[in-house]
Order: sequence, then C-alpha cells, then structure tokens
Amino acid sequence: MKKILILILAFLSLQNIDAQITGKINTKYNVDTIMICGDSTIEFTAEIISGVDTVSDSAFIYWNFDDGDFVEGQGKDTVEHKFIVPGAYRVLMTAQYNNEMTNDIVIVMLGLDPYFNETKTNLPENQTGICNGDEVVLTGKATERNWKEKRNYRRDEIFPVFLDDQNPYSSYITYKYSYPDSIINDISIIDSIGVRMEHSLSSSIRITLSCPSGDTVILKDTGGVDGYLGEPVIESSDLSEGNPYWYYFTFSGANGLMNNYSLNDTLPSGTYSIQGNLNNLIGCPINGKWTLSVEDMQADTNNGYIYSWALIFDKDKETDKIEYSNVYDLSSSLWLGDYLNLTTDGVATALPEGYGNHQYTFVINDNTGCRHDTSLVVTVEKATLQIDKNNVTIGDSINVEDITSWSESRQWDFGDNSEILTDIQEYKKYEDKGTYQVILTAVSESGCKDYDTTEVEAVPRPIEIVGYNIFTPNGDGVNDVFRFFNTPDERITAANIDKITGRIYNRYGETVCKWDSKEEILKGWDGTINNKGHRQASDGFYYYILIIKGKDEIKYEPFTGTIYLYRNKK
Repeated sequence: MKKILILILAFLSLQNIDAQITGKINTKYNVDTIMICGDSTIEFTAEIISGVDTVSDSAFIYWNFDDGDFVEGQGKDTVEHKFIVPGAYRVLMTAQYNNEMTNDIVIVMLGLDPYFNETKTNLPENQTGICNGDEVVLTGKATERNWKEKRNYRRDEIFPVFLDDQNPYSSYITYKYSYPDSIINDISIIDSIGVRMEHSLSSSIRITLSCPSGDTVILKDTGGVDGYLGEPVIESSDLSEGNPYWYYFTFSGANGLMNNYSLNDTLPSGTYSIQGNLNNLIGCPINGKWTLSVEDMQADTNNGYIYSWALIFDKDKETDKIEYSNVYDLSSSLWLGDYLNLTTDGVATALPEGYGNHQYTFVINDNTGCRHDTSLVVTVEKATLQIDKNNVTIGDSINVEDITSWSESRQWDFGDNSEILTDIQEYKKYEDKGTYQVILTAVSESGCKDYDTTEVEAVPRPIEIVGYNIFTPNGDGVNDVFRFFNTPDERITAANIDKITGRIYNRYGETVCKWDSKEEILKGWDGTINNKGHRQASDGFYYYILIIKGKDEIKYEPFTGTIYLYRNKK
C-alpha cells in the first residue's frame, strides 16, 4: 500500500512537471541573432512544449516584429515576415496555453547601407559634364554606419483619444527588453507607469494596468477629490481639447495616493502612489503586451482626453542595447555601366559615348555578404554657344558666349573670313549683308574637341545722315573736324553704305571739300580748302550734298544741308 501511494505521488509529480510550458523561436539560421540583408523574408516557427507534449498549433501565439507589424491567434505557430528598413529588430513571440505563458526573442540585424557621400567623379564642382571622347575617373567609397538601439517605453496617440463614460480608453505597449521568460518576482522592477491626460472630474476615473498574462493592478480607483486632471475645457457642450498633464504612478509616489490628495482645482503633475496591490503582478511575464485602461465610471457631462502613456521598468534589469556596424570590402567592390575598365579598390575609369546621361553604379558587399550600391550620373555634354540675337543690321554687334562647362579653350569662327577669336565671351560686327555661320570649337583640358553652330543674318539698315550744323576748327582739340560719322558708334550708319560721294560748297558755289569714297568721307573736313591743311576756309555758312547708294541696293535722294564754320580763336 505504501508503494502504491509513492507511485501515485510520483505520477502526480510528473503530471505537474508536464503542465509547465516552454517556448522557443526556430528559424533556418538556428541562432538567436540573425544577420541578413535588407528586403529579406524570414520564416519563424514557434515551438511550444507543455510538459512533454508539443502544443504549438493549439497555443494562442502573438508575434511582434518590432517594425510596427504583428500577428496573433491560434494556429499562428509558423509565420513569415519581410524586413525592409536596415537596422536591428527584436522579434518577440509570446504563447499562452492552459493559462500558462512563455515567450522568446530573436534579434534580426539587417545589413546597414554605408555612407556613400565620398563616392564621386574627378570632375570639378563647376563642371557639369565631359566632352564626347573624354574619360572620367569614378571613385567609390563606403564609410561604415553605426546603428544603436533606441528603446521606446511610450505610446503616443496620433490624435488625442476622447474619454467619457461611453468611451473608455485601452491600449497596449509591447515590452521586449528583458530576457526571455523573465517574470516579475520583485515589484521594484516596475519603476513607474505614466499617463498624459486631462479630464474634468478626477473622482470618476479608474486607471488599471494589466500584464501579459492578464493579471491587473489598480493604479487609481474612483473616488477621492472632485478635481481636474490637467486643464480640461469644462463647458459641457464644448468637446475641445484642453491642456494635458503627465501623472506617474509609482510604488511610493511623492504626492501620495491620488484619491487622498487635497486640492482646490487641479491635481498637479508629478508622482502618485499606486492605489492597488502591486503584488498582483508577481509572477507576470515581463516581455509581452502590457495594457493600460482608463475608464470614466460616472455617467455625467464630465469628459477629457488621453494623449500618451508610458511603462518604465528598472533599466538595470534589461538586456544590453543592440549596437552594431558593418565592414565593407573595398577590394571586391565593382563599378557597373557602359565603357568601363576594371575596378581597383573602388576606382575605375569610364569613356562614355554619346551625348546625354550615363549612369554608373558602385557596388560593395559588407561582412555579412549583403550588397549595397549607389549610382551617379556622368553627362556627356555637347559644346554649347549662347548668342544674344541671330538677326542684326550691318554694323550692329552680336554677343556670343561659350557656356560649355568642360571647355578649357575655344575658337570662334564668325563665317566672314575675319580673325579667329578665343575669349569666353566675344562681340562681333558684320560689315556686309548675308547669312553667316558662327562656329564654336570648344577644347577640353585633354584636347577633346566638340562644336556648336548657329546662323546670324545681317541686313542693311536704311541710311540716315546725322550732320552737325556747326564746327570749330580752332586747334583746341574739340570739334576741330567735321564728320558725318563722328564716333565709332555712329559708324553703324556708314557700315550700311555701299557707295558715297560728297561735296561742300561755299556761298559762291565753289567747292571747298570733296569726297569720292566712303574711306575719304570718314576722314571728314578739317576746315581747310580741300583738306590740304595750308589754306583755311573763312568763318560762315557752307552747303553740303551727299549722293549715296546703300547696301540695301537703294540709291537714295541726295542728302543736303548746311554747316556753319566758326573758329572763335583769338
């Protein structure tokens, strides 16, 4: 009989052992920290054991992938998830079976994209392209990027959540910074629970916190003073948001119990003692979904808003923060694109052909075998001239400019057998009518040449004579010579003249000066008889006549007028 009792006790003991639940995340990598490349999909399998039985397909399983996505439900023991953004993720699995809970965590670290800001060409900053036929040096460089975990203990609502007796508030924070299957065996591990809110009647508010296994503690119960939480809008018909305060609940708050607080209007922001029994949370899993509930228990016109809440544990009890960086192998890096030579330590030369943009991609692998790349564009730039006008009158100026970014020197051919010019910006006048081809030859530093052309049409301008009715040939250097075309700017009129003859007569009809060509008339009259220089014409009125044929092939009516010569020299 005694042996039978021992066997029964042993069997019951085994049954008790069998009731314990354990959980583990399995992947094909079979490690707790997985290094993968970005945009990768991983299959996770939860292995849940109750006693000696595998109950994975019967347990209620919650997966949190640490990127805002989660999956939960019965039969969710195998899931797939794609990680896109480089960084580290704590993948948390919690499982519940027969009121028992277990959890496990694996860390997924994605290969970090390096800094590529020093990947460049050898072109100067002010050079936007190269000559068609020039080569360009491509230099790739990858500088390591460090990633450090930033832990989030808060839930911030996108918009404040309205709270009254018909609209209770409930939300959760998934905590995953403790070791797997750690439980609360000392309430001091909970540092504080905070809620940022405003409400017009504190005595109607109940705030509770539930751990992942469902055990609950009351942070604040109804009752106590009828004060404000924060600065609510108290008009019953106005649902506007007020000014919220942070209220923190701790094991021993500086302000004591919120319901015992003595006040006139508003409960101040600060720390308050937890009203319920924190020992209710002894044995709770630390990792998992912690739920905060805020209820308005009184059916009246009082209301408010919830903005945020926070769950803060003793950080000394947490696992170490994740921090890592990748190393990049420059020796095996590669440039991809057209007309490239071999890449050596990230450097290659390219000889792109054809005007336009040519894309080149720099590829480098990190120490986990993940590929990272960046691209830059090399523009084969056509030589380009800029001209202010393509239609001018004879003698008028055009302005041309070489705006090719890569040209180190240039030549201008204006199509009229005139001198070849070489400045970046040039001015040109045409003396004869016609259509002229302006050719820019741009030359790069290496001697590569390219061309741009445009046409200019020069047409004659109708002849206009601007004469002077007085001149003073007295030797003072001012107005000593009478000219119809007195300054270089006024030669614009002379430039349109094909043939010209002119005469100046005194009042007796005697010729005192004559011109039979444009070259002669441009010299003007110096006030001596026939410009001989030794016999001065006397003061008085003189008469001129000009007979002109223009380059517009018009023979103009004679131009006539008077001149008054006055020396006024003592």
